[in-house]
Amino acid sequence: MNKKLLLMIMILTLCLISYSEASKAKWTVMVYIAGDNNLDSALLQDINEMEAVGSEEGVFNVIVLFDRWTGEWVYGQEGITKTNAENSGMKIYYITKDEAGVNRTLVSKDITKDLGFEAGIFDSGKPKNLEKFIKGVIKNYPAENYHLDIGTHGAGVKGVIVDDNAGVVGEHSMMKIKELRDTLGLVFARVVNQIAENAKDEIKLNIISFDACLMGMYEINHDFAGKNIGYIVSSEEVIPGHGFTYNDILQYLKDKSMQEAGVAEKGKGYSEKMIDSYYEAYNGKAKACLSSIELETLKSEGVNEAIAEVFKAINAKTDAEDMSKNIDLMIEYHSALFNAVYFSDDTFIDLIDFLKKIKDNEKLLAIVTAEKIDNAISKINRTIVKNVAMGDEAWKNGVNGVAIYMPYYYRVKKDGNIHRRSFREYTYYVNGLDFATSEMGKEINTLFDTYIKTMEVLPDSSFDIEPDPVETVETASAE
Repeated sequence: MNKKLLLMIMILTLCLISYSEASKAKWTVMVYIAGDNNLDSALLQDINEMEAVGSEEGVFNVIVLFDRWTGEWVYGQEGITKTNAENSGMKIYYITKDEAGVNRTLVSKDITKDLGFEAGIFDSGKPKNLEKFIKGVIKNYPAENYHLDIGTHGAGVKGVIVDDNAGVVGEHSMMKIKELRDTLGLVFARVVNQIAENAKDEIKLNIISFDACLMGMYEINHDFAGKNIGYIVSSEEVIPGHGFTYNDILQYLKDKSMQEAGVAEKGKGYSEKMIDSYYEAYNGKAKACLSSIELETLKSEGVNEAIAEVFKAINAKTDAEDMSKNIDLMIEYHSALFNAVYFSDDTFIDLIDFLKKIKDNEKLLAIVTAEKIDNAISKINRTIVKNVAMGDEAWKNGVNGVAIYMPYYYRVKKDGNIHRRSFREYTYYVNGLDFATSEMGKEINTLFDTYIKTMEVLPDSSFDIEPDPVETVETASAE
């Protein structure tokens, strides 16, 4: 080959690589807002907060898919208004700065068609729609770092992303956690990386955050680890008020993106800022909590195995055939479970607080040993970047950053009759998650089965039965 031609090709290649790197923004924030439900008004406020900051073209991008309420009437801060093409259905926006600050109008550029979508009624709970949105954003707004924020109703392991008009008015949908996990894995672990022309240019989701209730659960964190995601920011409890203060957290990230010197922001500091901002917004005003978890640590530090050892030790002392032999042990286990800090969905308890309650029980401690419990707690704490809790002292002191699905058994008197709490099988909500087939998941499933069967053989006199309490219903909790 002609030496001059070869030299020109090499120079052109270097220029293309340099151009590719230069054309990337520092950060692209993807916000997927499923507001076709009773959160429409609050979620509109979130976008107004984003517009108070705005994007900086070529440096800092904020892209929002907003699926709004498509019923006939909107119940919001402006009162009751009739829906129309402007205030209903789905649109995608490139967030631009609103010089008027936080208000109730949207000034951002509509890029719905640019990303291959049609505005209008939309099923935000459909995994393929989320996948298409993420891939479209990354292809059109490439960056060195990515943040995916999901704003909607959340119900922990029971589901997330609620759409009350899912492509058809009145048709309800909610995405399962395994569907969300598979979508993120599909996009960030495989498909999206095919978009990058440079084979070495791997795309990573630096942060995923949930402006949605009850999503701060170990089972979710476990399944998202290993999906090329850095940090997860979520709450064990319901999200109060208008959720995250986007004008505060996005201003931080925008400033970091535009700085020319200093340590580049890769996600950890940003996740901590989200926690600090949340604390400033709700401390003294609401019962709330928020944590940041480093998923790589969860994957690599043997966390799952260490926790499994605690439940394995208890299982080893149970009889799988004769439940009457388990009564004394399961009564102690029930006491620890009953006294652990729980959340608005009382089938979700704080994992670390539960382990501490096991340690505080002399009979359980003699079986498990302090060494195993302390090791499990230590391993979990290594994954927690930052955690805040606000509320009464007893509650917030037991909120450590990670919840787990662990229903407790009870009996109540209602209408003159004794009612037992009805249970689905433990695996109903976790079925399909990698967690369910992990060592920890299998040990918990075994123990849960023994616990429920043993409690069923006890007479009513074994329970402190109070008359006619508010019945707990195992359904998806709302934000």
